[in-house]
Amino acid sequence: MFIKEVIASLKNLGMSNVLDIPNLERVVNDFANIINNAWTKNSKIINITKHTKSWWDNKYNKDLAKYRASKNIKDWKTF
Repeated sequence: MFIKEVIASLKNLGMSNVLDIPNLERVVNDFANIINNAWTKNSKIINITKHTKSWWDNKYNKDLAKYRASKNIKDWKTF
């Protein structure tokens, strides 16, 4: 739903008048607001507890943290 909402909102984002810095700033701010609003509406807080997954251990935490820091596909595959 997040992606669908962002795409739908971007279609209505007026970018035809980006000829100067104030208009560019307006478009960038509108874009940021679109992303923020869609994220706020569609995200949820997940609490990880010791009961979440019995197979999850510190190795997974370290591998996930490494991937999140690097965003490297090799680190994702390791995770």
